[in-house]
Amino acid sequence: MEHTFKILPEEKREFILSAAARVFAKNGYYHANVAEICKQAGISNGALYKYFKNKEAVYRSIFEVMVDTLHSRLFAKHVGSDASVYEIISEIFRDLVDLARTHADFLAIYTDVGSCAMNELSPSVSRKLEEGARGFWIDLVRKGKETGEIKKHVMDEAAAYYFDNHLNLLIYSLASRHFDMRLQMYFGSDDEKIADEEKARLLMKSVKMILS
Repeated sequence: MEHTFKILPEEKREFILSAAARVFAKNGYYHANVAEICKQAGISNGALYKYFKNKEAVYRSIFEVMVDTLHSRLFAKHVGSDASVYEIISEIFRDLVDLARTHADFLAIYTDVGSCAMNELSPSVSRKLEEGARGFWIDLVRKGKETGEIKKHVMDEAAAYYFDNHLNLLIYSLASRHFDMRLQMYFGSDDEKIADEEKARLLMKSVKMILS
């Protein structure tokens, strides 16, 4: 991100990054192109290259915003909370369902970064997000052991990984038709589609069943 972009009015910065996020969410990183980003953002190619060094710089900037959004909407408000471990996780799952409605592009970008095609780029762009989530879950597991909500013999890292993977299952089912189909096959029926809120409830039930 160049200084010329940082000094733009906040509303214009958000508009450009939102437009770029739509393109990356729709096409994936490698099939997204600068021309379409510029068209969606209503700027010229020359203007974009004044704001960003290249397409990767645009993507990294979007990812930074996504990390901040996910952290603030899902995790930050629960740090130091007196609520029970499972109340916190349940609220995180519900908030994720709401986030999928307002920031669907972010969830699509997150699922894409986990693809094999992104192996070279993904470790550097996603590490901050994953490290932040890991720290939050580890602290939550330790709290659960102190309160008796989580079995004492469970390894902290394993339980944290279990929590985060359930969150990922929900993310993927909300963003991907393939993973939505898989969840429907295991928990639903041919006659009735599982609502997003019900997905969160089902996954929450699985979390409690194993660790409490």
